[in-house]
Amino acid sequence: MATKNTKTAKTTKTYMLISVLSKGIETDVFTFHADNDQDASHKAIGWAYYHGRTRDDVKTRLATADETANAENLHNEWIN
Repeated sequence: MATKNTKTAKTTKTYMLISVLSKGIETDVFTFHADNDQDASHKAIGWAYYHGRTRDDVKTRLATADETANAENLHNEWIN
């Protein structure tokens, strides 16, 4: 019996990286792609460490449709 070689398309979601400033003030920074919430969190923490910040200095959330459509704010190259 022959086996089918099927490829499953990898789906990604667009997330917003949020910078947590002093006194709990939060600001949206940029959007990026991630496979899931855990992947997004790891990428955000890596970005924070690269910039001399801590894991408590960043948050992520799913981007809205308008944020996802704004290609100028999409920066996958800034996230590993």
